[in-house]
Amino acid sequence: MSSVCEPVMAQTKAGMLKYLMGKLKKDRIPDLLAVTYDEWKSGKDLILQEVSSIFGRETNVIVRSSAVDEDTKGFSKAGAYLSEVVANDPVRISFTVDAVFSSYEEINPGNEVFIQRFIADSTAAGVVFTRAPKTGAAYYVTEFEEGGGTDTVTSGKNGRVMTFILKKGFSGAIPDSLGDLFEAIKEIEALTGDMPLDIEFAVSHGTAKILQVRALLCPVKSSDTPTEAYLHSTADLIESAIAPSPYVLGKKGMLGNMPDWNPAEIIGTHPRSLSSSLYRYLITNAVWAKTRKKFGYRDVSNSPLLVMLKGMPYVDVRLSLNSLIPSAVPDGIAEKFIESQLLYLSKNPQYHDKIEFNVAVSCWTPLAEKRINEIAADLSPNEKKKILSSLNLLTKKILESNKKILPESIKK
Repeated sequence: MSSVCEPVMAQTKAGMLKYLMGKLKKDRIPDLLAVTYDEWKSGKDLILQEVSSIFGRETNVIVRSSAVDEDTKGFSKAGAYLSEVVANDPVRISFTVDAVFSSYEEINPGNEVFIQRFIADSTAAGVVFTRAPKTGAAYYVTEFEEGGGTDTVTSGKNGRVMTFILKKGFSGAIPDSLGDLFEAIKEIEALTGDMPLDIEFAVSHGTAKILQVRALLCPVKSSDTPTEAYLHSTADLIESAIAPSPYVLGKKGMLGNMPDWNPAEIIGTHPRSLSSSLYRYLITNAVWAKTRKKFGYRDVSNSPLLVMLKGMPYVDVRLSLNSLIPSAVPDGIAEKFIESQLLYLSKNPQYHDKIEFNVAVSCWTPLAEKRINEIAADLSPNEKKKILSSLNLLTKKILESNKKILPESIKK
């Protein structure tokens, strides 16, 4: 571990931000004023005047915790103490500072509270880990919300939180909403040594603003070389799984751990060997497809639904969509429809755990035509008509033979 790291990371939350203030190339640390408990109790009025001088034009400020025991090298109390956005009003600020000090577990002369400019116009806000939190692998893992509040991710509030993972040393495409975040992260890493970091940020007008930097508690890896070999072998498995298949329509596949039979919820994302083997034997090897064939869908029973990647289960999404197309739909039309569905899902990843309802059109309903138009606008009127008529016939068949098929399926 770098010797640069330990004295730097021994500071409080406010101390760490003040340390970075004069060292980053851009203005990345929002204005702040930190006070200790003794300073607050003996000079509250003067401090509030200073707050007014620094933040006079701001509508809101954020009052944040900065306790000595909050972020240490070996232990983190992230979220344990109060931090709150308040109107820029002396009475409200005074009340909130008192509340933050009261939230601390013990009295310590080094405990602080700090008032900081609130970023109201962020295009994205969240946290970035400079190592994978669970494994310590060499990835930047960013969890963020676009256009939301600066505390949606860290507070656990409801919001559409997205995850972006970037391999260290890889210059791939970065979401526009994250601006120059990774430029800022690399600067901070250069200043703090090789300790894994947990960095809270907000992006305003393309510039990443740093709201907090603390040590990340995660496994320490002696070398990233094994990770590289692991990645290459996993990439080979993925390429094989999504390659064209003579038994499945669709030029390129897609994998997910929550579509269709949802292995993530049923056996977990890291199941034991017995769980995954039973799951495959009882359901995903053939039974799932044979049942759908019996109801009139395409026969894909010669292909397993589940793909195992280094012990983690994934559903073959392309195969799942094949299995929800009526067998009466000609191959050419079915393949175009499946390609459109896969493209639609790639543009709407929020539907990954509900493809049966939001991506596939597996039966006739009064809204079937509207959904086909939305998902597969590139199909010709005749192609859409063929799909609709096949869905209509299949739905009638299922309803008419319901009394026979269901009891037979239950017996088996």
